[in-house]
Amino acid sequence: RAGARVYAVDVNPVSLRELRDALGSEYQNVEIVRGDEDNPRLPAATLDGILIVNAYHEFAEYRSMLTHMRAALKPGGRLVLVEPIPRTSDSTRAAQTKRHSIAIELAEADLKEAGFEVVTKDAAFVSRPEHMHDNARIAAGDKSTDWLLVARRPADSR
Repeated sequence: RAGARVYAVDVNPVSLRELRDALGSEYQNVEIVRGDEDNPRLPAATLDGILIVNAYHEFAEYRSMLTHMRAALKPGGRLVLVEPIPRTSDSTRAAQTKRHSIAIELAEADLKEAGFEVVTKDAAFVSRPEHMHDNARIAAGDKSTDWLLVARRPADSR
């Protein structure tokens, strides 16, 4: 959409520099933001959507991050999470995040606790044979499958 702004957030300055270099001068609508571990540093009540792919499991301060992201969304704005399904039956968040994954049920509970409404849930959203997480040795033909959650900031919320 013409005039749209995209905010690319990371806590790692090296990753942000690499992104800036990759974007060059072609993408003037992308604003690169260095976030903090507990705050993505996004403008309040201005975003239509936030997309997080294969990174939510890394959020040590997920409660604070969700609070700030909810505040950055306009009422009715969407937060989309896509994450690899855990390959083991680890039940604790710590065990899962150590393996670079998180169960959809944990993320869904986090979203609800933060005041989001879950509007779409797909426990087997996409399979990606080329993406192997948690450093597991994968047998030939096995593939990584990601789940999807779409949550909405309620329209009547502050």
